Amino acid sequence: MLRAWAIAGTILACLIVLPALAVVLASGWVRLAGQVILSIVLSLILVVFVFFAYVCMRAQARKWGTGLILAAIAILFLIYTTWAGLPL
Repeated sequence: MLRAWAIAGTILACLIVLPALAVVLASGWVRLAGQVILSIVLSLILVVFVFFAYVCMRAQARKWGTGLILAAIAILFLIYTTWAGLPL
């Protein structure tokens, strides 16, 4: 079971790290592909965070729900910076 989690973690890390490197270091079509893949992965993570924030709010766990909403806002900022670059 631990081996499956290690494989899943490695795949997830590759889905985040490789597109991030493409966005930072590459240009042209490679950068665009990295932006699209990274945006899709971050959007899926955002959906999961918002869903669990909703579940926490319904279960009266307000602190956990608030923390997840703040994390979702940070993920939205990451999606924005993926396409617009870092704001100065």
